[in-house]
Amino acid sequence: MSGGSKSGRPSFEEYWRRQFESFATSREDDAGIAGWSQNGLEARMRHFVRHWQSARSEEHTSELQSLRH
Repeated sequence: MSGGSKSGRPSFEEYWRRQFESFATSREDDAGIAGWSQNGLEARMRHFVRHWQSARSEEHTSELQSLRH
């Protein structure tokens, strides 16, 4: 990989790409902490479904009330 400057230091892009790759390979378990593990994704889906069902219920109740008036 080239990208270094004349001073022998890596270019800005090369430096940050290396930083990112180093961080990503040393932090694989952070995916679980951030909620991207299988359990984390399942929890997110349960949360979404619960709120979606609640919103649908409120919408249905509102529709019924408007039909009565």
